[in-house]
Amino acid sequence: MIKKITIKGINMIEALGLGGLPEKKQDEIIKRMSNIIHNRILLKMVKKMNKKDIELMNGLLKKKDNKGIDKFLEKKFPDFTETWKKEVVGFREEMIKGSRV
Repeated sequence: MIKKITIKGINMIEALGLGGLPEKKQDEIIKRMSNIIHNRILLKMVKKMNKKDIELMNGLLKKKDNKGIDKFLEKKFPDFTETWKKEVVGFREEMIKGSRV
């Protein structure tokens, strides 16, 4: 049975094609991939922010307040969830291409 780890409504195990791996390995990979995807999204969003927003974001980052960061980004950028989904798909495609090399 495929374990369900959902982020922004996406089953990450299915989206990243990790269903055949042991649960412990799935958890490890999901944690690393989620951090990479989250950081990519943050970089994209920061480029669209004004100085005040960046200062607020830096405060949240220093506190390591991931839920606060997500709330802020969802409020500031209505397309945040869609951006997350696109980034997951793009990341998966990169990993597939990289594994074929």
